[in-house]
Amino acid sequence: FVEQRIWLSVIGILSVVMGMILGYGLCSLFGLFYSAAHTVIPFLLLGIGIDNIFVITQTFNTLETTSTPLPLAERFGQTMKHAGVAVSVTTFTDVIAFFVGSNTLLPGLESFCIYAAVAIFCIYALQVTHFVAWFSLDVRRQNAHRDGCLCCYTHKNFKSYDFSKGSLLNKAFAYIGVLITKKAVQAVILLMTGGFLVGGVWGALNLR
Repeated sequence: FVEQRIWLSVIGILSVVMGMILGYGLCSLFGLFYSAAHTVIPFLLLGIGIDNIFVITQTFNTLETTSTPLPLAERFGQTMKHAGVAVSVTTFTDVIAFFVGSNTLLPGLESFCIYAAVAIFCIYALQVTHFVAWFSLDVRRQNAHRDGCLCCYTHKNFKSYDFSKGSLLNKAFAYIGVLITKKAVQAVILLMTGGFLVGGVWGALNLR
């Protein structure tokens, strides 16, 4: 259980919840009302927050296996150098989109968009600080061979298994990447894309 990140997963979900509470609190502080439509916002925030967590952790794991060993601080610096840009771009894109959506005459929709935008930014701020800090502690736990559930217990004869270092998704997408470069596959993809486009336009023109 040394390589299991059970508590880090809990911390990741907790950072989403904390960002949600912070965002809701700020919006309520400025007098924005809360309606029944706002109950769907937590599900939206959970999806966005978990996506950011996966980007950060996957970037760290990829750099760990493909680059030369570095001190812990430099490894996290390299991780945030790559993952931080991706997370920032997607987050600010979402925030801007919701703020643009708040320019409406419907008060309920305006409040919904502002709540979502503020909460998304709060989650982002916590994940690039709070979550990354806990992530570094979890890496230190692994390096010390401490158990993933009971951190006070140390596995003295721990050995990393080869299958834990691999990823089926990495292998699958590596194969797909090679497959897409073939001309026959590219032709099929273009035909399928054209078919989907024609079908979508036809369906849109027949809306009632």
